[in-house]
Amino acid sequence: MVVNLVVALKLRSSYDTQYGMIIGQIIGQTLRVLLERRFRENIQPSFFIRII
Repeated sequence: MVVNLVVALKLRSSYDTQYGMIIGQIIGQTLRVLLERRFRENIQPSFFIRII
């Protein structure tokens, strides 16, 4: 997952066009959904700190 984030950030930084911004928004929304699911499942707070 960390590798995917690094690749995604590189892609986002390489595109200054609207296309790159759309990709960034999709990535951001996906991360939000994943974090919300983890919060609902009541996983330990230390787990979130490691992810962030």
